[in-house]
Amino acid sequence: MSLTRILILYFFLLLSSSAIATAGATVGQIGLQTFPALDSVYPLSVPVRFVLMNSDAVGKTLEGTRFHIRLYAPPPGRFLSTDYPLVEKTLLIEMDLVAAQGAAIWEYVFPIRGVYRLEVAASNGTGK
Repeated sequence: MSLTRILILYFFLLLSSSAIATAGATVGQIGLQTFPALDSVYPLSVPVRFVLMNSDAVGKTLEGTRFHIRLYAPPPGRFLSTDYPLVEKTLLIEMDLVAAQGAAIWEYVFPIRGVYRLEVAASNGTGK
């Protein structure tokens, strides 16, 4: 497994666990799953399916959750370049998705190698 793939996997695991810890205190838990697993994804290869879920403190899925999602391209590396300096650190996706049935799902093909930053904000029907 290459260092880049390990860093991408670590980043998304860290992101999903920190999102759960942060959101757990106020609304519930935000969960993130990817298909295929991020350690088997190469740039410009297969689309990655992202699944975001919001659940309450007891694990019941909250329907009608609105997710605000931002995905940023990797920053330039110290030793390994992404090979596309114009794309580095730019906002690639900004979208709002409603999880009508408890999950927001989208697919994305990563354009360059590196560690991406994913920001997710969630609110339910009451604005919490």
